[in-house]
Amino acid sequence: MPVRATIVYCAIAVFLAGYGGSILFVALPGIATEFGANVSSLATLGSILSLGSAIGLPLAVVADRGRRGPVAAVGIAGFSLAGLVTAIVPSIGVLAIARLAAVCCETVVAAVATAATLEAVGSSRRGRAASLLALSGGAGATLSLVAYPLVAPHWRILYGFAGLGVLVAPLALRISSHRPAGAHVSARVLLDSPWRRRLLVLAASGALGALLYEPANFFAIFFGSRTLGLQPFALSAVQLVSGVAAAGGLVVGGLLSDRAGRRWPSVVLLSLSAVLTAISFTSSRVLYVGGNVLWSVFASASAPMLGAWTTELMPTRARVTGFTATGVAGALGGVGGLQLVRALAPALGLGGTLWLTAGAAVAGSLALLALPETRGEALPE
Repeated sequence: MPVRATIVYCAIAVFLAGYGGSILFVALPGIATEFGANVSSLATLGSILSLGSAIGLPLAVVADRGRRGPVAAVGIAGFSLAGLVTAIVPSIGVLAIARLAAVCCETVVAAVATAATLEAVGSSRRGRAASLLALSGGAGATLSLVAYPLVAPHWRILYGFAGLGVLVAPLALRISSHRPAGAHVSARVLLDSPWRRRLLVLAASGALGALLYEPANFFAIFFGSRTLGLQPFALSAVQLVSGVAAAGGLVVGGLLSDRAGRRWPSVVLLSLSAVLTAISFTSSRVLYVGGNVLWSVFASASAPMLGAWTTELMPTRARVTGFTATGVAGALGGVGGLQLVRALAPALGLGGTLWLTAGAAVAGSLALLALPETRGEALPE
């Protein structure tokens, strides 16, 4: 299949996953009010949803063993149907089940789309291709940000529209696999050297980072609403400005990655992002706004670098599995971060707890220095 067509289909898939996956964060104040949920119960909800990545691991193995298109199509149909179910849930428990299924599908679709796109382009363009995918996901998230204030507090409407994604699921059937000639396709290759060490470092870094970023993403709008008293339009404005800034960060990050490499730029940007994330959770509207915008810029700039770097660090025979496995590690770290918030927030506050996890995130960023620079190298088979 032509490179351009591959990129278009993968971008559509990531856009849909970005839209459906972002609604919960945008509409969390309204959801919490409707179901009478407090910080503790919301942290438990977030922990449950984080496990969706682990459930998606078997699908990732299937994607590496066969054509990735059918797996992506099933994933898109799955999270779209989960959106329809979420639109009519009677309780927060049923909502958790529906969103768990959605997270499972979104994780696999994102992994398949990333692998297929970055395998299709040349080594000098992988950073920019990763930027394009991240922009597509960001555009989906921006759509929910813009739409929610128009319908607030009726968040179910947004999930109803997410169900329309099932109509374009067949397009994903055209996403093909890049198979190394004569190689046995098996996820077990990740247990061999040097893949095992690389996967462990990526997983450890992802888990430590998720201790901060999972609760920070989950509670960003909730904190602005409940602690700072910002209204839905103001919160969406903050997130929209952050989104525009993030888009710029994605473009710059992709260009920087292809010219300056992946290793040191990723470490520096992720470390700065961790500190700025913690700063945004202070009892100051100015720091909340400034921290959110700057955090979005630095974190987004690192995204295409990490996407291209992970693609180049993992073998083609098990690349989707490798992506998903690192996502599982991040999910487990996210569960830990949310449970830390649940346990420590009553005493330290949400901001104080996230300052503690920011230290872990910086340590996770520095751990990436154990990995080799891969810019310009051929993809390992």
